[in-house]
Amino acid sequence: MTGPGLRRSVLIVDDEESVRQGLTSILESEQVEVKTAAGLREAERFLRAGCFDLIVTDLRMSGPFCFEGLEVIWRARERSPATQVVLFTAYGTREVAEAARRLGAADCWSKSMPISEIVERCRALGIPVGAKRDGSPFPGGVR
Repeated sequence: MTGPGLRRSVLIVDDEESVRQGLTSILESEQVEVKTAAGLREAERFLRAGCFDLIVTDLRMSGPFCFEGLEVIWRARERSPATQVVLFTAYGTREVAEAARRLGAADCWSKSMPISEIVERCRALGIPVGAKRDGSPFPGGVR
């Protein structure tokens, strides 16, 4: 974890490479370091190695009846209670959102959410999104 003015750290956990790459392109900058994991086991290795300011995790990563994202939330909160975790899913229901929040998720986001909303929600969680790699803002503040 980092203090004010220092680089923020984000872990993206999703089995879809296109989602990991897309979120990385939105979030990564001089102020934000992004690591990615394709599943629970890889995420666990990152969690054992250090702390993150934000973790964005998919719900289902190895099949339609597997909910590894909830396990990521639980493990992240167990190892680092100050880490904010967001469930990012195409399969969200009120029950899933309630379960995620009971486990300590800060929020639940739909994968169909517009990029501008992802940016605003990340900013609300303290992640300085919307700057070029050199630190200057993008026109309108969003990539």
